[in-house]
Parts: sequence; structure tokens; C-alpha cells
Amino acid sequence: MSQAFHIGELATRTGRSIHALRWYEAQGLMPGVIRDSGNRRVYSELHLSWIDLIHRLRRTGMSIAQIRMRHS
Repeated sequence: MSQAFHIGELATRTGRSIHALRWYEAQGLMPGVIRDSGNRRVYSELHLSWIDLIHRLRRTGMSIAQIRMRHS
């Protein structure tokens, strides 16, 4: 089973701000984010992979709009 964690740990593990992670989710770039009984976001190792992919694509010069188009 995959490890589950909240947004603060995802921010620490990815080096991204909590604000940026919420923005990525709002932009539709992080699929499958669920909420726990306290309505807190719950992330998995899959989300770590998504953030890494987004970072790599951005480093190639790809825009968020282009990433969003490729993702949908």
C-alpha cells in the first residue's frame, strides 16, 4: 500500500510551497487528490511523481497550459 501524507509533508518532500501545490491541483495537474474525514487533502507517492514530472516539463520550457493540455 502506498504511503499517505498531507500537504505540509508533500511541500517539504517536493520543495514546493503549499500555495503552489494547491494551485497545481486547482489547475487540474494533480489527479486523484482525496480528502480525509477532517477535509484535509491526502496525497500519495503518485503525487510526488506528478510534481517531479511537472518540474521536469517546466525545465524544458513547457508552459503550464501545455502541460495541462497533455494531461487531459
